Formats: sequence, C-alpha cells, structure tokens
Amino acid sequence: EGRGTAWMAVEKESGQPAGVFMTAIPFPPGEMISEQEGNAQEDYEENLGRDIGLPESELRKVVHMDSAAVLPAFRGFHLQRRLMKTAEEELQREGFRYLCCTVHPDNKSSLQSVLSQGYRIAKTCEKYGGFPRHILIRELI
Repeated sequence: EGRGTAWMAVEKESGQPAGVFMTAIPFPPGEMISEQEGNAQEDYEENLGRDIGLPESELRKVVHMDSAAVLPAFRGFHLQRRLMKTAEEELQREGFRYLCCTVHPDNKSSLQSVLSQGYRIAKTCEKYGGFPRHILIRELI
C-alpha cells in the first residue's frame, strides 16, 4: 500500500523469482492520512518501536523488516541474509535508524539468521492476536 518496499532475488539464467524480502513503514503521528491509507493509524499503533520502549520522537525512524520468503530450490544460499543486507543499506540512506522484526521463539533457523546479522532480542511478548514473538532490533549508526 505504498508504505514499504520489496526486494526480489531472481535466478540468473531463467529470470525466475528465487526469493523476496519486504519492509513495512509504520506511519508516525501527525502524518496526513488519506482515505486510501485508512489503516495508517492502526499501522502506527503497531509500531514495534513502541513495544520496546523507544521514545515517541524516535518512532518515525522505525522500519519493520517484515517478511522474507525463499523458494525451496534456492534455500541454503543465504538469500534472506543478502536481501536484508541490501534493504538495510537503502533504508540507512533514507534516514531510518531502527530496524525491527519479530520471530517466533521456536523458529530457530530464522532467529539465528537475524541474530547473525547484528539484531538483538529487545523483548519477548505476545503479538498478532496472542502469538509469542521475540521483537528484535538493529540500530543503524
């Protein structure tokens, strides 16, 4: 809906998609919300920065490292890590400071991948209708 970005990895020879990574940018207070962006206030209230206690003044610098998907044939090539790194570099140029994501505590593979990229667990709580999640953060300098 225009409040995030997606990066895609494609197989070199065939041009077929191999994986995708998406971000979501929660709206800060005071932003103009058009009818087309009617759920922006809800998105703002879901800002992970709020969950981990960031000051209100910093919430507009938060981006959610939202979703990653890699097709089975391309797993094991570190595509999630490479796509996230590309996203992080671009987000830093755009002025974002806090990269946040959630991982289910039992998802050891995803958790290890994110931790190995410099994220740290800031809080563990229920999200998304009562499901346990680690909220992880990486602060850009």
